[in-house]
Amino acid sequence: MSSNRKLEVVPVFCFDPRYFCASQYGPKKTGVYRAKFLLESVQDLKSRFSDIGSDLLVCKGKPEDVIPTLLLAEGKTLVFTNEEVTDEELRVDRAVQ
Repeated sequence: MSSNRKLEVVPVFCFDPRYFCASQYGPKKTGVYRAKFLLESVQDLKSRFSDIGSDLLVCKGKPEDVIPTLLLAEGKTLVFTNEEVTDEELRVDRAVQ
């Protein structure tokens, strides 16, 4: 990329509903305490972005459904994600691609 090109970075976090439903083994994947920790972590991250003059876009939905709605029509959008290591999260990453 050219160094004189102006880029806008939009940090995004998706609350994926799949993490709040029952797992294939029975119990919910995200119980009350984990959900509270996750919510507090996202709130803290949003606050830290705000402290540096940015923001965190928080969405509810499957990342593969949400992220495409955020892309520019001209196809000039780059999407950077964290690297996942477990099978389920890797399937979500492939669906986003």
